[in-house]
Amino acid sequence: MFVLLVLYLHSLLSPALGQTFPEADHSSLVSDLEGDLFFLLDSSGSVTYDEFSKVKQFIGELLQPFKYGPQDVQASIVQISTNPTLEFPLNQYSSSKDVQHAIQKIKQRMGDTNTGKAIDYVKKNLFSEDFGSRGDVPKVLVWVTDGLSTDDISWPMKLLKEMGVSIFIISTTGRGNFQDLSAAASEPNEKFLKFVDKDDLGIITKELRDSIIELIQAKRLQALNITTTSFQLTWPRLLSKEIGHYILEYAPVADSTKKLQHTLRGDQTGLEVTGLTANTTYKVALYPESNIEYFQPQTIQVSTLQEVREERNLEALDITATSFWLTWSRLSGDTGEYVLEYSPLSDPRRKLQKTLSVKETSVVLSNLTPNTTYQVTLIPDANDPNVQHATIQVSTLPDYIQARNLQILDITSTSFNGSWSRLIGDTGRYFLDYALLSYPRRKIRKTFYGDQTSVVVSGLTPDTTYQVTFIPESKLEASQSQILSVSTLPDMIQARNLQVHNITSRSLHLTWSRLEGDTGHYTVNYASVSQPHVTSKMSLYDESRAVIGDLSPNTTYQITFIPESSMQYIQVQTIQLTTLPEHTKERNLQAQDITSTGFLLTWSRLPGDEGRYVLEYVPVSDPGMPKQRFVYGDKTSVVVSGLKSVTTYQITLIPENSANYALPEVIMVSTHSEPVHQRKLQVINITATSFLLTWSRVPGDSGSYVVEYSPILDLSGKLRKTLSGDESSMMFKNLTPNTTYQVSLIHESGVRNGTIQVSTLIDPIKARNLRVQDRTSTSFQLSWSELPGDTGQYVLEYAPLTDLSKTIQHNFYGDQTSVIFKNLTPDTVYMVTFIPDSKGQFDQNLNIRVSTLPELNQKRAVYVRDITTSSFQVAWSRMPGDRGSYILELVLVSDPRRKLWKTLSLDQTNMILSNLSPNTQFRATVFSESNVQYVPPQSIQVSTLEEQLSPDHILISDPSEHNFRVSWGPSLDSVAGYEIQYGPIPSNIVKTLQVDSRVNSTVLENLKSNTTYLVTVSAIFKNGGEKTLSAIACTQDNDTKVKYLHFKDLGTNSVKATWGSADGEVQGYRVRCRRQAGRSSVISVAPQAHSTYLTDLAEGTINKICVMPIYKNGEGKNLCRKIQMQPGTSANNYSGILTR
Repeated sequence: MFVLLVLYLHSLLSPALGQTFPEADHSSLVSDLEGDLFFLLDSSGSVTYDEFSKVKQFIGELLQPFKYGPQDVQASIVQISTNPTLEFPLNQYSSSKDVQHAIQKIKQRMGDTNTGKAIDYVKKNLFSEDFGSRGDVPKVLVWVTDGLSTDDISWPMKLLKEMGVSIFIISTTGRGNFQDLSAAASEPNEKFLKFVDKDDLGIITKELRDSIIELIQAKRLQALNITTTSFQLTWPRLLSKEIGHYILEYAPVADSTKKLQHTLRGDQTGLEVTGLTANTTYKVALYPESNIEYFQPQTIQVSTLQEVREERNLEALDITATSFWLTWSRLSGDTGEYVLEYSPLSDPRRKLQKTLSVKETSVVLSNLTPNTTYQVTLIPDANDPNVQHATIQVSTLPDYIQARNLQILDITSTSFNGSWSRLIGDTGRYFLDYALLSYPRRKIRKTFYGDQTSVVVSGLTPDTTYQVTFIPESKLEASQSQILSVSTLPDMIQARNLQVHNITSRSLHLTWSRLEGDTGHYTVNYASVSQPHVTSKMSLYDESRAVIGDLSPNTTYQITFIPESSMQYIQVQTIQLTTLPEHTKERNLQAQDITSTGFLLTWSRLPGDEGRYVLEYVPVSDPGMPKQRFVYGDKTSVVVSGLKSVTTYQITLIPENSANYALPEVIMVSTHSEPVHQRKLQVINITATSFLLTWSRVPGDSGSYVVEYSPILDLSGKLRKTLSGDESSMMFKNLTPNTTYQVSLIHESGVRNGTIQVSTLIDPIKARNLRVQDRTSTSFQLSWSELPGDTGQYVLEYAPLTDLSKTIQHNFYGDQTSVIFKNLTPDTVYMVTFIPDSKGQFDQNLNIRVSTLPELNQKRAVYVRDITTSSFQVAWSRMPGDRGSYILELVLVSDPRRKLWKTLSLDQTNMILSNLSPNTQFRATVFSESNVQYVPPQSIQVSTLEEQLSPDHILISDPSEHNFRVSWGPSLDSVAGYEIQYGPIPSNIVKTLQVDSRVNSTVLENLKSNTTYLVTVSAIFKNGGEKTLSAIACTQDNDTKVKYLHFKDLGTNSVKATWGSADGEVQGYRVRCRRQAGRSSVISVAPQAHSTYLTDLAEGTINKICVMPIYKNGEGKNLCRKIQMQPGTSANNYSGILTR
């Protein structure tokens, strides 16, 4: 029996060093269990020390009562990480103490939480002998999860369930998807799916252990995955396909006449029973039928689950005269969209329809008719046929609500006044709710009683919108609440923006902004803090600034600003400030390096200067809009540019923050007249198709340039390009060789700044007549013309374009005008440079690119290996020009119409062709789907091997209690040797024996008594092929039968049975009589007795009588004989009885 226990705790596992577990009390170990316990431990990097300690304690407590050994329970642990790691295999420990100590030594592996990968690793080793597993057991998976994994677990889980694994799931956080967990767990979910907090795992230890024990009780029929209409039956492997079969019967307990029966193969260990009735108890019986050994029938009762119908809660809320809010509950079978239909009950033809997503559970239906009953139907798109449509009727309210006259008055930045009128039906209690429109959940409620019809709401946030809901309590059902939005006014202090500027020792500037409601009349009062009774007053009208002068130096003043406004939120503002000390020192403000457009302004810093300076300058002739600049830090100079020539400017330097010398200083500066500059226009780097135009910038250039150019013989083909003012050159390309162009540079102002003519050179390649001829895959010829000025010396350089470091150089002299390049690489681009030694105009170096051709007539190598009777492997070489995919064609030589095509990737250069006929000739052809250079398809013919004949029979002879002989034939010279594989069935234990090719018989020894073995003989041929043949053999029983069984006819339908004693300490005998007519009977006989009487045997019938010895540790073997009763004859008239 095999149990797989997976503990998957994404956030519960980390090494718990030092954690100890109580040792098992051997007197309390649970017996009669046979199973393999398999744990998966999350060892990823997201797990803490404390969490892992709790899980190790849980595992230790769960495993403590089990008895370990090859015939009992085995345990193994694999850690979950990026890759699964085996901590110890199943058969490593044989005591509870060793298992507990092994758990304590587990250390964390870190990495990712690849749970699905670990489950797949366990699945592949479920029946591995090397893993210590035993194949003839049921399988159980227990998964403790927090609902998280970095890879998919649904597919491995599905495969485990298909392999007969029963799956428990314990959710520790509730974060997992319920539907996913219920789909992964076995059914019913009430038993196999649990939810428990991670700190309370110990609560379910006993319940989980009892469930495992129930599943691993040795040799019993079980029912799993129980639903309303089906369940899964499993049982241990008792028979095999060759030695018997099963009869399965099941019927409702309440009506046994509805019994159904299945005959199943002997190697079958499970069956899904379907088509059952819900909430019904069935009696299930399994009868193993064997011609070798008798097995007791197994019977269980299984109750199908009760069919549960979910009810949908469909209701209407917030009903008004023209709308209502419809809500409903989502059922587990809902998978698609909802369709909502509604229409007046009195006129179903006015039906309207809405389609809603499965995530929605409410909708507002509006624009309805007052005082009307509507029928509303919700139609779900569900995969469960039990999910029905839901229908309700909703009546809108009558439309007779009177105007409440709700008003919001006296709005300020922090309050407003709400007022309303009383209506008929009002009880005298009102509710006023208000909340931020951006956060409607933070609602505040005020309750009012009596005749109150107004309230002031204060403590609000300035410049904020509130949602205000007025709810009257009324005796009329139709009385409704009213909702308004109210925005408070901006904060008047921030909105007024009252500021002070340009503080000196004697004055200051006061500025402010106008607000809504200002009448335009303002009052400014100011007084010295030391003499508050001496107050000065300024009255201003339609002003937003004021200069307060005649102040005392180094004195603190309190200034009060009083606006006159029609709005109550306009308030008085007061500020305090101190004038600067008096000073007499000068800053020595001067202008230097005066030009036509600017000058350098310098000054000296005075003690107390801090912060920045404000520089203002304005033409004296136009003082309306002075320009302003800020100078920061310790600077005492600044360049003023961008001025008009021949203009006088007033310059003002204002120290923004000076303790002693805060007065501004003013000077006058006149710019010079603008000088006349000449722009330099020239052309350089002239070639046959290009040249570079450059020009000089002159003072005053601030806009863009326009360049116009055209051939001088065709001025109508003029081209134009606009360049930014920062550029001073332009490259002309793609020009016509040996052509004169007229080029003009024009400034943005439209003044033509200059024109120049430029002639391109003659095309050197055309003039030189440089050309390539006779290209092959490894060579080409280069030729050229001799031009005037050539000295007769030329240099040629060439190299692959992909590796110019491999440049090769050749020198030529005299009248030579051509050369052949050899030994080149096929299908390669070369850069060739021609360098003439010329005194004329054709002395330029010329570059051309030449490509060699791909190599022609390439042949692909195709060969065949690993030839057998039904397969062979085709391999081929990859060619340089291969692109795309390969096509492999297989043709039967005797019938070319029978073809097989395979399309293979470019990375693949071999393929195994299987399922072929023996001793048959095939032709395999390989070609590339796309080539740069054509490569012909390559073919090869191959013949599969002739099918071998040995061995064609196996003989089992000389059986004894612990051995038997195996013989086979015929013996062939083509055989290199034989391999004998044998093992008991049912089992996954296989032993191997190698036998020389000259031998065709051997004795298999040290076998178990009374056991069926599967024996396989494999002939290994000298050409690599194999041929196998299998047979079944049985060892003889040990002497646990009675030595003989005799019958004596006593007449009157009675017989005396006498037998010889059996070997060993017999505790008694069991005599079974199976009558041809009448019921069977069983008689228990004492160990010292060796005979008994059988009566009520019908005349002329054949009856089977079996005698079985009973031992202390179990039953012996039956010895059976048949007896035929003679018709109407007593024992005295016959000498004996016919027995079989």
